[in-house]
Amino acid sequence: MSQTSADVAPGSPVSRETLTDNTLIKAHIYMSVAWLLYLILGAGLLVAIKFVYPEFLTSYPALTWGRLRYVHTQTVAYGWFINLFLAAIYYMVPRLTGRKLPSGRIAWFNFFYYNTVVIIGNYQVMSGHNLGIEWMEYPTFVNIMALLGYAALGYNFILSYVRGEHRNLYVSSWYMSGFVVWGTLNWIMGALVPAYVAPG
Repeated sequence: MSQTSADVAPGSPVSRETLTDNTLIKAHIYMSVAWLLYLILGAGLLVAIKFVYPEFLTSYPALTWGRLRYVHTQTVAYGWFINLFLAAIYYMVPRLTGRKLPSGRIAWFNFFYYNTVVIIGNYQVMSGHNLGIEWMEYPTFVNIMALLGYAALGYNFILSYVRGEHRNLYVSSWYMSGFVVWGTLNWIMGALVPAYVAPG
């Protein structure tokens, strides 16, 4: 017989195992490893080779140092790191709140959606479309797409705490809350505002 989050006794480590979607967590971890291999063997290794052999593969614009360097930094931040952090959030938040995610479907949608955003962003940078802001090189439409991914994350995250069984938050919950808020503002204040409102 399956156990609902309402039936879970606070502090019970065995029953809390049923709160998390372990397949979703593993999917984010695997995707993080895939991005890590891509940024090391793809962009990172080629960028390193070009320090020694600057003319290596220069006949292909997408593989020039000026484009690959930004693909490498963007993938570190938004492919590798964010997927690891999402895996951590989906593992910890249900245990800290005593509730399953409000919407597993939204979480799975966001897994595919957000990683597709990173793929599109990297493709755009390799194609020469660069916003020209450090660590925010993706074009504007990609940055706006990323904001929708953070909105989906925020929905699950905020509702988990609103409906949670605990009123007092662990320090880790405050750090994760900071990430959700900072991550969203990062795309707005770090990309859209400097590009269109207040350059510099």
